[in-house]
Amino acid sequence: MKTEKIEIPTWELLESLGVPTVELVDIDLKGDVVVLTVVEAGEGEQMQHGQLVIAEEKGLKDVQVFQICECDAVAAYTVEEAKAWYKELTGVTDDELYPNEEIEIVPHVTKVYESEDSAKLITVREIIETYFNGEPFIALSTEG
Repeated sequence: MKTEKIEIPTWELLESLGVPTVELVDIDLKGDVVVLTVVEAGEGEQMQHGQLVIAEEKGLKDVQVFQICECDAVAAYTVEEAKAWYKELTGVTDDELYPNEEIEIVPHVTKVYESEDSAKLITVREIIETYFNGEPFIALSTEG
């Protein structure tokens, strides 16, 4: 994974986002999100504390398929997101899922049958492109 450091003057970043900032109070990194706490004031208003959240924009290219248990693989941006969504959907516990270090990412070029009754093969990439709508989903499933 390539990491690139980008330096942007705070006032320029906030100005480009249309934030009427008087003073930057705090910058915090939470996963893929930068949280800027600022003091801002509108016309005729008293200064107020507020938070501006800038999320890293992600697209289909960032979606992975995680084999989180013996039967199911979930499409999501992160393994944590995949597991949390799957646990909420199914009611399973962490003990019923693979530990993070054993979870494998299914390669996008992997070919699988389109459905149980089909002889047509499609790639994991095609599944993501067809069904991913910004939320995790079960991309691959086998009967256990």
